[in-house]
Amino acid sequence: MPLTYNVTITDPATGCTLEAIVDIEPVTDANLQLEADDVLACELAEITIFATTDVTTPVEWYSDEALTILVGTGDTYDLTLVGGGNTIYAVAGGETGCTDTASITIEAEIFEPGIESDTTIFICAGFPTPINPDGNPNYDYEWNPADNLDLTEPWNPVITTFENDTIQMMVTDPTTTCSLEATVIIIPVSDPNLAVTPIDISVCEIGEFELSATTDVIAPITWYTNDFNTFLGEGNQISVDLVEGDNIICAIAGEGTGCSDTVCVTIQAIDFQPGLENTIINVCTNTPTPLNPNGNPNYDYMWDPVDNLDLTEPWNPVVFTETDQTYNVTVTDSESGCSLETEIAVQVYTPIIEVETEGDTTLCEQVETALTAIASGDGIQINWYNNPALETIIGNGESITTVPPVGENIFVAVAIDVNGCQDTSWVHVDVILVEPNLSSPIVTCEGEETPLNQNGNPNLVYSWEPADQVSDPNAVNPTVALTTSASFNVMVSDSTGFCVKEEVVEVQVLEAIDVVAVSDTVLCEIGSTAFLEASGSNDNISYAWYDTPDFDQPPFSLEAGVTVSPDETTIYYVVASYNGLCADLDSVTVVVEPINAIITPDVIVCELLDTLTLGVTNLDPNQVLTYEWDENQVASDPSQPSVLALINNIFTAYDVTLTNDAGCEEVLTTSITIIDIDDILDIVASPDEILAGQSTELSVFGCLNCSYQWEGPGEISDANAATTIVTPDESGTFTYTVTVTDSGCESVLEIEVVVREAGCDERYVFLPDAFTPNDDGVNDVLFLRSNSLVDMYLVIYNRWGQKMFETSQQDIGWDGTYKGEALPPDTYGYYLKYTCIGETESRERHGNVSILR
Repeated sequence: MPLTYNVTITDPATGCTLEAIVDIEPVTDANLQLEADDVLACELAEITIFATTDVTTPVEWYSDEALTILVGTGDTYDLTLVGGGNTIYAVAGGETGCTDTASITIEAEIFEPGIESDTTIFICAGFPTPINPDGNPNYDYEWNPADNLDLTEPWNPVITTFENDTIQMMVTDPTTTCSLEATVIIIPVSDPNLAVTPIDISVCEIGEFELSATTDVIAPITWYTNDFNTFLGEGNQISVDLVEGDNIICAIAGEGTGCSDTVCVTIQAIDFQPGLENTIINVCTNTPTPLNPNGNPNYDYMWDPVDNLDLTEPWNPVVFTETDQTYNVTVTDSESGCSLETEIAVQVYTPIIEVETEGDTTLCEQVETALTAIASGDGIQINWYNNPALETIIGNGESITTVPPVGENIFVAVAIDVNGCQDTSWVHVDVILVEPNLSSPIVTCEGEETPLNQNGNPNLVYSWEPADQVSDPNAVNPTVALTTSASFNVMVSDSTGFCVKEEVVEVQVLEAIDVVAVSDTVLCEIGSTAFLEASGSNDNISYAWYDTPDFDQPPFSLEAGVTVSPDETTIYYVVASYNGLCADLDSVTVVVEPINAIITPDVIVCELLDTLTLGVTNLDPNQVLTYEWDENQVASDPSQPSVLALINNIFTAYDVTLTNDAGCEEVLTTSITIIDIDDILDIVASPDEILAGQSTELSVFGCLNCSYQWEGPGEISDANAATTIVTPDESGTFTYTVTVTDSGCESVLEIEVVVREAGCDERYVFLPDAFTPNDDGVNDVLFLRSNSLVDMYLVIYNRWGQKMFETSQQDIGWDGTYKGEALPPDTYGYYLKYTCIGETESRERHGNVSILR
């Protein structure tokens, strides 16, 4: 029954309270039960699992024991069996919090006896036939009755009979006890004795073809292609679509009865196409007409009679006649033997048409032109073509307009009467275009030989005026050389003189350009720049700058002013022109002559000297240099390439000013550095006294950029570091040396390390027997004291054996507390286990320690 509780909650820190009522509702156990029709199945099928519960919440079904894969919900679940154990898991009452879980396992055995249910088997009458080819020799089979059965292999007996028979089969798997009872009905079937007509023939056409089949008994007939993969139909007759070549068609009588008969026939289909589709052909009087455009030149054609026939191509003769005519034609394919005989009737129409054209002309320009044709007769249609080949219709009717192309043109008018007969006439239209291809105005330079018609047409006739100012007044492209602008008249005509055109050519003469480029420059450094500028005597001048004299590359600038930065002495050329005409040339030289010299590199001196030789090397033998050293820094002639530099506490940097024959200057600088390494170094050992097997740290101080080389006995952790760890391999007093190097300057330092023998008795491993943890700063913490240990373990117990403290680190001591609370004065037991340096076996010690307060 439900329970109700009153609860009061108080926070002692704040005094806040809360009163609440809690209802407790007990929940009934789900009492989940699972059932199946059978827990052993003899086939891989689907079986229904039933669930019953005492609650209304739905049952959840899972496929795994961990209940992570949900496969369904509800009171039933259909389980698909696989071979072996099949387990399904169910959960009920999930929404109440009180759940019940159950599972059920169905064992599925694979039972395959061959015949799996009542069945009917068709066999050939009197022919031995196995009736269970898929039987299992590991099973036990019983057949009743066994008459007419050969039971040599009882799982697949052989029956021979002419009569219908009914047999009971009982089969058992002795391993799983799965069993099956089935009724097998045997029906003998007589041989159908199938016949197909026609048998293996050749036909001279492709398309539909009919086949027939007969049998001695009533049996279904099915038709296939020769590979039996394509079903064509069924029944005693079938129509098939033949393709060119061999068509193999097979019929099966009694398919599926166990006693069948198969017949295949081959039909060779020949695609015999002699043409001759039309047996009545209408022609126009005395108009050549082909009689068989679709004829095959590989066949033999015999025409009778041959009157009025052109038999150049016998498969498609051309008739030319005024009267009706009937021809007999025989066509034979010698390769296949196919042949055809037929009649071709030629019917002749009497023409009722006549056409005449008008409009022959010659034009000097392309303009719209009228073409006219007059035809006699009724129902006449006139088509116009733009050439005698009659390829393209350009219009219809007695009159059309067109724009003829340049050259000779033949326009054809074809008149067609109601019978399709034709009459033809044509119009000649010649179009002559006089195109002198003159350009005007022509811009040239004063006194320069200039052509007047560079694109002239050599097929035209030219006449130039005034004749005395041109090189040839009748040339296509004469030349002139002028000092002032002028005009020239020219008459241009075709070779016949029929078409003439008159034009004027203007020649504009430009005055000369005087270009000046400035200025020659000396550059003392590679990468520095120079500004070059060009100017001419006229406005509207174009400029082009080049850095090679052959002008074989595009100009690098088209501006009047240009900034250059050559790597070597270079001559720059500028071409000035009016849009490329009347060009003038000037050049500018930019000399690049940097000083190429080096000074003695920076020198490091490890001891104080009075003087040191410094020098400059000239790397360019083609230059002459002058030298100017700072006279306050040298003890020799400051104008020489080599000097004696003074070394003192004032000057450490030295410079020299160089000047070449082009006036370029450069200042070179070097330095002399004095390194007194002995005064800055210090060496320390920490500690300088150790036990055998222990290590100490050796350090050198005073130099940040030095290199180091340590030497000494035993192991040295890093022989090239300022600080290293050394481990002597025996006891005694040892000296370690370190060579310190800074920029080639060296100093050797030494330090001694004392190594004592390590002990392992109480003198070297000491634990006090009392301490006073009263926070006075004296003896407040109990430590194990030793410098001889490799490892240790210390544990403290009270008198009842309770562990108060433990540690495996020597620098962690006991402060006399347990779980943060100070312990009273008392005697406590301890256990100590430790391993000393140089030993492999551990030692143990027991004793007491007292807390005094």
